[in-house]
Amino acid sequence: MLYQHAQDENTGELKLLEIRENKAIKEFKINYQCDIQVEKNKYRYYQEEHADDLNWEKLQFQQEELELKKSVAKQNDRQMEESGKRLEKKLDSLSVFTQLEFEFKNKELEQSQLKINLELQKSQQGINNEFGEAVLSENLASSTQMKKDRMSQE
Repeated sequence: MLYQHAQDENTGELKLLEIRENKAIKEFKINYQCDIQVEKNKYRYYQEEHADDLNWEKLQFQQEELELKKSVAKQNDRQMEESGKRLEKKLDSLSVFTQLEFEFKNKELEQSQLKINLELQKSQQGINNEFGEAVLSENLASSTQMKKDRMSQE
């Protein structure tokens, strides 16, 4: 049943009025539903007839997708490997640099140690020289005194 809004002429109220379906509308509905069912059946039949083709296409698509994923994975592996090699080279060069820096610091330390030893030797020689001069002057003074004493005894 179909309904239609209508306004009451006396009161002005909206009312639902029942409209009787005519025979043409009923036939149209039936034909439309039949057409829908026919199309559904055609589609189902097409799917059944071409299921192998559809499955084959699906399998081909899946195979292409798998090949693409493999290709991307190989490319990623190569990039990772190249990146690892670059890192190894950087680490090697850093290691060489660190080794050279260590050797340089060692040489600096040795040089400073040699300078300290040289200064120490110089200061010891200076002390020895001063002590030697003092001993010499004392010996000279004592020998001079001894000569004076001998002379005075003679």
